[in-house]
Amino acid sequence: MDLNTILRLLVTISCFSLIVRVIVSRNHWGWLGVAIGILAVMGVALYWIPEQAGIIGGILWFILILIPLIGLRQVNRFVYQEQFQKARRLASILSWLHPTDGWREKPQFLKVLELTKKGEIETAKRQLAPYIRSSQHSFDYTAKALQFRLKSRWKACLHWLQTDIPHALLWQNPTLVTVYLRALGEIGDINGLIWTVKSHQSQIQRLGDSIVINLARLYVFAFSGQVQEVQKLFTSTLTIYPQNVQTFWLATAEMAAGNQQKGYHLLLTIQEKDVSLETAIAQRVSQPIPQADENLTIESQRILHTIKQDLQQEINYGSAISIAPTKAYLTYSLMAANLLVFFLEMQQGGTQNLETLYRLGAAVPGEIFSGEPWRILTANFLHYGYIHIGSNLLGLWILGPYVEFFLGGIRYLIVYFVSGMGAISLFAVFAIFLGQGNELLVGASAAIMGLMGATFMILWRGWRQEQSKIAQERLQLVALIISLQILFDVSLAKVSFLGHFAGLIFGILSTFIILLINKNKNKIEIINNR
Repeated sequence: MDLNTILRLLVTISCFSLIVRVIVSRNHWGWLGVAIGILAVMGVALYWIPEQAGIIGGILWFILILIPLIGLRQVNRFVYQEQFQKARRLASILSWLHPTDGWREKPQFLKVLELTKKGEIETAKRQLAPYIRSSQHSFDYTAKALQFRLKSRWKACLHWLQTDIPHALLWQNPTLVTVYLRALGEIGDINGLIWTVKSHQSQIQRLGDSIVINLARLYVFAFSGQVQEVQKLFTSTLTIYPQNVQTFWLATAEMAAGNQQKGYHLLLTIQEKDVSLETAIAQRVSQPIPQADENLTIESQRILHTIKQDLQQEINYGSAISIAPTKAYLTYSLMAANLLVFFLEMQQGGTQNLETLYRLGAAVPGEIFSGEPWRILTANFLHYGYIHIGSNLLGLWILGPYVEFFLGGIRYLIVYFVSGMGAISLFAVFAIFLGQGNELLVGASAAIMGLMGATFMILWRGWRQEQSKIAQERLQLVALIISLQILFDVSLAKVSFLGHFAGLIFGILSTFIILLINKNKNKIEIINNR
């Protein structure tokens, strides 16, 4: 399977997935046009120049879908960090790539937020006037909510949100949702805040923004005095927030926990302050947060416990099959090692030169059993061509950080090398048995399939032992990917199905043993502590 075919397949799957998501959500119809347009262009190219159709589709997909989606995510991050100027500049660029779905107006709206944050309210109102006249009311609502927040007029803000904003619109606007939830906490209605987050959980999740979900958790934890949970958020899902904002919310949690002096001290350590933060700090000092445990009802305590569990399960399992929010040094080191060896292949005669691969340590069953067992290790770092190295690095980048995060460095390496070396050893045994001792095998694919198996085992444990819904959802995705990988392996003669499948099994078994040992170790520690 060449690059053109792979790109054609990936672009087709991606575009159809996007079409389905738009139709199901009944929102962001501009993406529907983009996806259909790319498929149409690729279809025409497939008729006239089939050997270039995948390349053309891939380029269009990269420019019109991937870049805007990544950019949109970054714009949202800037907005949540209240870096409106950076958000506006990036949105201006993106509006040329995706001019629909309100993105033409987005830079101007961000300019309004930027002016509002600076306190230039009248100028912001003048900038906003054209959009109000053109029925862009959500922009007006968002800017007004920001004004209330800047002045810490939380009671007035809550009254406005409850009386002037349609209920459906409120729960469709991420900014209004976060301001509403914070207002409940600021006025001291902690039970109302907890109940609202619980009762509107589905609406918050439908916003499709993990930051909004975790901001809701932040407000619940901070105003209920859950200091450790606030720290968890800032070391996992809300790391994007600047240090001064993190300190402010930690101080809030300390105050709500009854540690007023510690909270005051944390507030005094905040150095960089904008208008919004200065106002919020002044309010904290003048109007101390009431101690939460004196006001929490039994039902609120029960809901709070559930929200804590949800956060821990998301930390444990939510980043599977994605780039985990950790510093995965071992994963990146393995990627670098594979790249260095690949460059060595290029220097020594070519990445598709069988003689070069043999000299550098490819796995040849006959040689392995004739005194060169080291090939079982070295073959894991050799690759046959650019597609081979590229696909394996991508797999390692997606799977590695999560397994490294969950198992820890040493156990991660054990799973990686047991899977890779175990699969190659099994391949060598079967090859000798079948009289194919001169077969040549290279690649980190078996080790990476081992990481897939490790991910499967981790999620299986989370689903069966902890009844984690998010683990169950991720497990279904992993099972689908494994099934597709098996079909892919079976359909291609040049791909070692045995190597991949063996790597998967070794990954599952080694992770199972590691988790079992860790479980028994924890039991022993509990017994000894009694």
